Amino acid sequence: MRNACFFVFICFSINLSVSQQITIGDWAMHLNYTNINTISQAGNNIYVGTKSGLFLYDHVDNSLVSFSKLDGLSSLNITALEYSDENELLMVGYNDGNIDILQNNQVFNIPYIEMA
Repeated sequence: MRNACFFVFICFSINLSVSQQITIGDWAMHLNYTNINTISQAGNNIYVGTKSGLFLYDHVDNSLVSFSKLDGLSSLNITALEYSDENELLMVGYNDGNIDILQNNQVFNIPYIEMA
């Protein structure tokens, strides 16, 4: 009986340790992406700006990639999106006047309108 209890305890402990997907010290964002403010299309991709962040939907493989302040965005409540095919960059405008430029998975911030 004692060995059976020990075996059940070990199995339960292993199950709990495997179920952790986020390690200690890491963050995970669970944002609401239902309040859409603006949309911009770039080829097969659709960029969607929301109050919580930005996400990218790919028509070809039906994938969804989300961006938030955790990923480097500067603010919340996106109100303007514009994709430049010529420069292959996405310009993101926020309600507070902040502007981000996304290019090659990097975010560049232009805070001058917000600071004025």
